[in-house]
Amino acid sequence: MEDRFGGTFYDFIIKHMEDDPDRLALSKEKWAGIDTSAAVSTIGGRRRIRSKLPLWYADQRLVYPTRLCIEQCSSQAAAEYKASLVRQIIPGGTVADLTSGLGVDDWAFACEGCQVLYNDASHLLCEAARHNFHCLGITADFRCGEVAPGKVAEILGGFKPNLIYIDPARREAGTGRKTFKLADCSPDVLALSSELRRLGADILLKLSPMADISTVVAELSAAFGGDVDKGLCVKEIHIVEYEGECKELLVWLSRREGGEEKPRLTVAVCGEETATLSAELGTEASLTPSLYASGAEALAGSCLFEPSKALSKSGLFKTVGQRFGLNQLGLSTHLYVGEEVAESLLPFGKTYRITSALQLSSQNIKELSRKGLAGTLSVRNVPLSAPELSRRLRLRPDQTRHLFACRIDSLSANFLLFTEPFQTAPTNRAY
Repeated sequence: MEDRFGGTFYDFIIKHMEDDPDRLALSKEKWAGIDTSAAVSTIGGRRRIRSKLPLWYADQRLVYPTRLCIEQCSSQAAAEYKASLVRQIIPGGTVADLTSGLGVDDWAFACEGCQVLYNDASHLLCEAARHNFHCLGITADFRCGEVAPGKVAEILGGFKPNLIYIDPARREAGTGRKTFKLADCSPDVLALSSELRRLGADILLKLSPMADISTVVAELSAAFGGDVDKGLCVKEIHIVEYEGECKELLVWLSRREGGEEKPRLTVAVCGEETATLSAELGTEASLTPSLYASGAEALAGSCLFEPSKALSKSGLFKTVGQRFGLNQLGLSTHLYVGEEVAESLLPFGKTYRITSALQLSSQNIKELSRKGLAGTLSVRNVPLSAPELSRRLRLRPDQTRHLFACRIDSLSANFLLFTEPFQTAPTNRAY
């Protein structure tokens, strides 16, 4: 098959690599015979994937034919994390990706030694992936078909997967609005459950980070559970964070190993090194919270830990307090204090040193507003928004100091905590 992205297409990319993509798009009639839309998207896309996909960025031959495929693809760090999970689930096995898109996850699976089936409904993306995989030295079985009930076996053909990977599109048809309910995504994995179950493979789903974990577990368990001997159960849930944002929810379904099993919940902060924190889903409710019980004056000099978005998504608030010896300021405040913050917890949030604490009264707000206060502000569990409180404090921007307005349950009052951040370092250890 002729590669539409080679030859003159590649020459055009190299020649115009530093040009303005918008200007090129307006002059597309000048270059007959070249898919200028894909070319312009590739030129702009290279700039956007520089930090997201550094190994792909290093190869100028790769193409990115649409802006949407760049936005929706996994980062290199997240893809490598998924590949590490696949290595544990089916070392050296076969993976069928039914919704491959740009193919970043498939590339990572193949790099782990897996035999990969690539499938996407878009002919353009299939051609781009075939080109990119050739450039990257990756082999895959390529398919181009829309995943719908009754079509899974047809797409697979003779390919026998140990694992089926699905990343459903999370935008409503027609409106383009983002959605996170399983039944509203495309394909609807709930509608495919009977077909997927018959294949006898494990399933790994990439879902919206906005999806409710308990709802996802309940819906998947009902759809895939089936017969005790033939059904699938939710084995693990992974909340993946990258560059400070909660990016995706990974759900692994597998055969029961006997008896009622509780899923394992893992928070993964991906980067140059990846840190993970795990607990059994459902145990949080049985724990007793470790609440701060001293006076306000004792806060000065303490460390304050603010959970990351992924850790907050997990709901493991009591677990954090008990496992790492920290006290939570309030059941709904979700800020922790202690003499120090364990090194193993540092990747899962931000750590500050409290310099002073002041009760958040109207009189104190007035006095602070006259002093020309400077800093950044976060609000936790108090009846004022951050913009409103900033306005009342006449707060000037200053990145060297951060203020937390928060409720302290034991003192039955709201306080303003003045803090200074200190540097944290990532770790690749799991806890």
